[in-house]
Amino acid sequence: GAQAILGDVEELRKEGWSVSISDKYVLLSSYPPFNKFHLPEVIHSPTDPKAFLVTTYTQHSWNLLDRLDVGQWPTSASEIAVKMMARQCVLVRGANRSRSA
Repeated sequence: GAQAILGDVEELRKEGWSVSISDKYVLLSSYPPFNKFHLPEVIHSPTDPKAFLVTTYTQHSWNLLDRLDVGQWPTSASEIAVKMMARQCVLVRGANRSRSA
């Protein structure tokens, strides 16, 4: 997916890293204390020093007519908002690269 391309995951895998990517569908427009504020995150494996998980978050924007869903209008998202992690963040936070490298 897009996070694999943006994070240069193919190159990391060639270097022996095990990188998993997970996407969750959430309400991205929420702010604490009303809802959780979602930011992409890196979770390192407790057993493998060269393995980590990147979690991204996605929200679809639907047309108001989609709520009626009586078959008269297409039911597809008009926009997809995604919070992903930049390449530098994947390399620094995930693969432990220095900020200057």
